[in-house]
Amino acid sequence: MQGGVVNAATSFNIGGVPAILASGSTSFSMGLSALAASSTGYGDTAVGDNALHSNTTGYENTAVGLSALYYNTAGASNTATGWAALLGNTTG
Repeated sequence: MQGGVVNAATSFNIGGVPAILASGSTSFSMGLSALAASSTGYGDTAVGDNALHSNTTGYENTAVGLSALYYNTAGASNTATGWAALLGNTTG
């Protein structure tokens, strides 16, 4: 941190856990462990702790809320809003 500005290329971690992440695949997350497993997914937006936590190849998903779309791994074009919304969705 210099002059009150944090310069992080892609991730801001809290306690070693990503809290804000902007990936090269056009995905964005804000929340502890949000989009934690993302590998080839793209166009995803996760806001809230553990939102889209298990997402690996899913794409164009929007998850807003604690653990929203938590178990999603390959699902695409989903929108989940609220605490644990679409929690059990995996590939749909």
